[in-house]
Amino acid sequence: HQVGHPTIAGILYVTQDAFGATAIPVGAAIIAMFQTTLHLFFRQGEADERLRQEKLAALQHVAHHDGLPTFPTAATSSASLNARCRLTGARRRIASP
Repeated sequence: HQVGHPTIAGILYVTQDAFGATAIPVGAAIIAMFQTTLHLFFRQGEADERLRQEKLAALQHVAHHDGLPTFPTAATSSASLNARCRLTGARRRIASP
């Protein structure tokens, strides 16, 4: 995250030389909005990945308790495991009085 700061400072310096002092606040505001957008984009991606991992862990936990085969990696198809868990749950609801 600290790598871009010297580059931003250089861009602001060149902009100030070319367009004057009024360009600095405008340039700084645009750069700040861009950095904020990138920061939020990557945080959302991390949150999505964390949620996907939690769902997969929950599905594997359910599959383990229902006697279904579990998978050792996150690269497995959670959709097929989810479908099997729903089918097992439906069978339980049918069988219970």
